[in-house]
Amino acid sequence: MCKRVVCWAMVCALGLPAAASAGLVGWWKLDEGSGETAADATGNGQTGALIGGPTWVAGRLGGALRFAGGGQKVDIPYSARLNPPEFFSLSIWANPAPGGTSHRSPLTSRDDAPQRGYIIYVEPGNTWQFWTGTGTAWNTTTGPPARLGEWTHVAATYARGEKRFYINGNLVGQSTAVMSPNTQRVLRLGGGASEGTGNYFWVGMIDEAQVFDRVLSPGQVKDLSAGKPANFQKADGPNPADKATAVSQALLQWTKGDTAVLHNVYLGTSPELTPAELVGPGLPFTMYFHTAGLVPGTTYYWRVDTVEADGKTVHTGDVWTFTATPAAAWAQKPADGATYLPAATTLEWRTGMNAVTHTVYLSADRAAVESGAAAAKVADKQATTTFAAANLERGKTYYWRVDEHLVSGAVVPGPVWSFTLRPVLEKADPSLLAWWKFDEEVSPFVADHSGNDYYGTLVGNPQRVQGYFGGALQFNGLTDYVDCGTPAALYLPTNYTYSLWFKMGRNINGDSGTQFLLCIGQRSDLVFGVADGVGVNGDLSLHYYDTAPGFRAVGVGRTVWSADEWHMVTATRDAAGHKIYLDGELKNSDTNARNDNYATTRMISLGSRGWTAPSSFFHGTMDDVRIYNRALTADEIRQLLRGDLRLAWGPQPPSGAGLDIRDATALTWSAGDGAARHDVYFGRDRAAVNAADASSPWYRGRQTAASFSLSGLVELGGGTYYWRIDEVAADGTTVHKGNVWSFTVPGYLIVDEFETYTDDEGKRIYETWIDGWTNGTGSTVGNLLAPFAERTIVHGGRQAMPVDYNNVKSPFYSEAERVFSPLQDWTVGAVTDLSLWFRGRPAQPAVVEAPPGQYKIGAASNDIWGTADSFRFFYKTLNGDGAITAKVISLTGTTTNWAKAAVMIRENLDPGSTYASMFPTPDRRRAFQNRPVAGGTAFSAHSAAGAFTALPFWVRIERKGSMITGYYSTDGTTWTRQSDTENTAADRSLNPVTISMADRVLIGLAVASNNFGAAACVAEFSDVTTTGAVSGSWQLVNVGINYGNDPDKLYLAVEDSTGKSALVTHPDPAAVGLTAWTEWKIPLDSLTGVNLARVRKLTLGVGDKKAPVKGGAGRIYLDDIVLTKAGK
Repeated sequence: MCKRVVCWAMVCALGLPAAASAGLVGWWKLDEGSGETAADATGNGQTGALIGGPTWVAGRLGGALRFAGGGQKVDIPYSARLNPPEFFSLSIWANPAPGGTSHRSPLTSRDDAPQRGYIIYVEPGNTWQFWTGTGTAWNTTTGPPARLGEWTHVAATYARGEKRFYINGNLVGQSTAVMSPNTQRVLRLGGGASEGTGNYFWVGMIDEAQVFDRVLSPGQVKDLSAGKPANFQKADGPNPADKATAVSQALLQWTKGDTAVLHNVYLGTSPELTPAELVGPGLPFTMYFHTAGLVPGTTYYWRVDTVEADGKTVHTGDVWTFTATPAAAWAQKPADGATYLPAATTLEWRTGMNAVTHTVYLSADRAAVESGAAAAKVADKQATTTFAAANLERGKTYYWRVDEHLVSGAVVPGPVWSFTLRPVLEKADPSLLAWWKFDEEVSPFVADHSGNDYYGTLVGNPQRVQGYFGGALQFNGLTDYVDCGTPAALYLPTNYTYSLWFKMGRNINGDSGTQFLLCIGQRSDLVFGVADGVGVNGDLSLHYYDTAPGFRAVGVGRTVWSADEWHMVTATRDAAGHKIYLDGELKNSDTNARNDNYATTRMISLGSRGWTAPSSFFHGTMDDVRIYNRALTADEIRQLLRGDLRLAWGPQPPSGAGLDIRDATALTWSAGDGAARHDVYFGRDRAAVNAADASSPWYRGRQTAASFSLSGLVELGGGTYYWRIDEVAADGTTVHKGNVWSFTVPGYLIVDEFETYTDDEGKRIYETWIDGWTNGTGSTVGNLLAPFAERTIVHGGRQAMPVDYNNVKSPFYSEAERVFSPLQDWTVGAVTDLSLWFRGRPAQPAVVEAPPGQYKIGAASNDIWGTADSFRFFYKTLNGDGAITAKVISLTGTTTNWAKAAVMIRENLDPGSTYASMFPTPDRRRAFQNRPVAGGTAFSAHSAAGAFTALPFWVRIERKGSMITGYYSTDGTTWTRQSDTENTAADRSLNPVTISMADRVLIGLAVASNNFGAAACVAEFSDVTTTGAVSGSWQLVNVGINYGNDPDKLYLAVEDSTGKSALVTHPDPAAVGLTAWTEWKIPLDSLTGVNLARVRKLTLGVGDKKAPVKGGAGRIYLDDIVLTKAGK
């Protein structure tokens, strides 16, 4: 301790390195909104030049730039200030767009001759990386998968070779490599190379790029990720580190804030530190020694407030915590209760506070260990903290304890721990070579239930969770995997079956990146995405290397996966080739008869490519992994859906289901193979039901029937119940322990929680909730493409019901209706209210006219393009020939280069109507676009980007007979017909173009954001003039489906078996515009005239059914329709 204090005192005397007090040396906020330069907000004059036309858009914090690849970039001239050799930090907000296939970088300062500098990348598999050049090679620090289409805060720090990588404020990667700085090239935003013409261009948006010549602390990175400036006035760098354990010395140290001259230190045992815990007031140095010492095993909290030179300005510090070393031996390995340990097991522990020697007790007799019997003592006062146990018997449970001997001679007895050795398991199927079920609740290993002892070892920290059958492993996608070694019998070049269950850790939509589920040396694998140049991003394939040689992939042909769905993937190989199945159904095959070509010295791993420098980690949950030495038949593969064939299966209700008390009458199941009778366990404690035996109060008896009555065992609001069925063979003694299943009885009656719908024919949400396709109203239930139920915007559970309403056309209201069969009884359990949760989308912006004749029109829509349009139209009526002219003053809030602020002539309000329009684009194109045939495709005559300098820009569309022409002007005086030769693609248009429309058409201003689901863009027009027979007042309408909701009424109707009904309208006339989940409670006694014991139909609608009037369109979400008691 004395040496430590002396060393610290020398540091205080000599001063900290320069990096500790340096700061922000480059900051490009990208808030300009227009122009060809990006200013450096530090005042250092490092202005960036926009090259290739990146687009100014709304960003994460103010403005941002959108890059479309292909040479779009911002170059900042070389400066040594931006390339510190010893200490630096990078911070940037980045939003990677889907579709990128190469390395692409939002920020780089590099030179490749030789490799020097730093790069932030999203690599081809869509994983974040931080690169630094050593002068001879690139060193890579890998982070998690990139979330495409989402703003992400990315930060990296470098300190004399120590690299740290952060995503959204969380440390995700570390590595060590001394960097050689870039000494000549530009710093580039939007490109990954800065020599030559550049490449690895960014696709997506960038905001708030910063370079520091100091190392940011984790707290400062957190500040930036929260959208706040990094705080350099607070104390930082606590030692002991925040949340440290095993702290034995009472010496506290920290890094001072930049303006600090004094420090007030608080220390206590509660996070609420008050003046009573001020233990070190006014300290001039950055350390404090607590002379009272530390109490073993106690958790402490401490804080350092920094005081500036004026003595008055105080910066309150963060509260840090640490835990003192316990008095007894601790951190034992194996963990208490660990199972499936090898016979040769070494016991380890960490030393208790002030202990010098250790006495070890070990026995299969717990009482002997507890009492410290001489027969159980296996080591007396040894100095080391390990003990190699010998002569242990497989399948047995052992108990052990370590007593700590202190310097004073006192003895601190340790707690009693236990572990169980691997049993000898039956080899029931000689073709089943490995079977990892993951049912071990506490173990550093995964057991091989094939009986062949091919055990795996957990690496990283995979979490043991509830699986599809029993237990499962949850992998974090960063460091977790299972090392299964290199057992020769599992490398199968000619005949095999691989099968496993999985659930993704996030929703996947073609953006999985490379994720290995099962990796047999990267030569025969189950993998998501692209590996070794084969496969498809988002698809799951059997990836293999044959004797040609060459890599091949046989994929299931699916790239969209929901994070809450379990699937079973199975792959086979035999003399006919390779096949891959999903959920028991054959999805794809090849006829490649060449053997798989293994590298038999490479590790077999689960959850990563683990054989060298583990990478391509799986993010999700895995269960029931099997390897066979033959190709199973299609029937045998379907049997795998059951799991262990000896166990009960097919539980009803399904495990995890919510069960209405009206339906909670009995449990049923299908018998396992060879089962003659069934032992039933039932209770409210999962652990107790799982551990129960026939002497337990949870045991409900042995029976022959595959059903069990719940009479008297469940109640309304009873919560979660657990049950287990053990299968008993005909001999009466062989018992196969079953999985624990569950169901929940809520404190309400369920009308519809929308959890049971799937994407399978017959179970789709729109087949139960009937919409306008059948009932003739303006509604559409469900998403147009799978998943049909909503799985992102939900109130409870995993699904909600989306309903699009369109009241522009007759009958001017939209309904979704469900008919109940059998009838529903809404009188059970003394319920009093019908409750449902709903939310809409924000109301579309209103047209603002200020000053008179100047219009602001907002839109949150798709595009005016293709065969159907989505936009907002501000229009009048034109009869015959005529024209409209407008000055486009501004177009703000755009996130795409094809957002549109146009003048338009259109035949009608159908999304597929004929039309012609003229407009400027955010990247300064001139465009004349049209659809000559209703329902047909659209065509375009447009310039390249950068065709004019800046807004304002004048546009005109003119109709003469069937000929429509688009014009533009840069000054409102000189007009030019838009050229029809600049666009030479297949969608090119003539100008003028012939379009046959009725005499009476619509003429006006059209705005499309072309970013459905994102923020609205706003177009500002002035000098709007028309010619010809234009009549009527201006009208605003949504054409097609727009993201924002037009206001309308929300109502509900209930009908009984005799046809009597009651209709209730929500009291808020703008309810469909509420953007937060909102509960709507309807007292049942307000549904007058309806027999609530025999409810036949429930209708949910938007509009005014009693007095229909033309309205608008939008989307609402509905969830959790239930019947509750008053006050619940």
